[in-house]
Amino acid sequence: MPQHFYVAVIASDSEIASVVTAIFGGPGYIRGISPHVIATTTSPNCVNREILLSMGHSYGLKIPKESVCYPRISPACKDLWLALDKAALVVAHEHIRKNGPPRKSFYRSIWPDAVAYANVNIPPKPTEDDNEVAWHNWFALLAEEFKIWEQKLWDAFGDSS
Repeated sequence: MPQHFYVAVIASDSEIASVVTAIFGGPGYIRGISPHVIATTTSPNCVNREILLSMGHSYGLKIPKESVCYPRISPACKDLWLALDKAALVVAHEHIRKNGPPRKSFYRSIWPDAVAYANVNIPPKPTEDDNEVAWHNWFALLAEEFKIWEQKLWDAFGDSS
């Protein structure tokens, strides 16, 4: 049986972290036995706009209403912090340095550093004035960009059994 796998998707923008978490199938457990993925942000604004939630819902994504502000998460509770931007990468490393160590688990053999930089192209978010097609295209672009990371997470989870 696979080992528990706790992932924090961290970004400077709460909405980006929330959408990527939803693309991965979160928040929470994905389809029963699976990685546990949450959205976290370095921004003091953790609440997502209604337009994002409704457009995400129309696209088929379960986007959380808000991200968790990263200081509320103990590094000892996460196997991996997936940083979506360089500022979040620095903050995640600093958070672990000050509050760590990270959780000790099988996943250290895959990611010796508990913080990984996604290093993907994140297209600019649509505005509130954009139509549903623009939002759906944006979600599709993000899903395509993060397909490799979704596979990496599932591969690691599968390898843990």
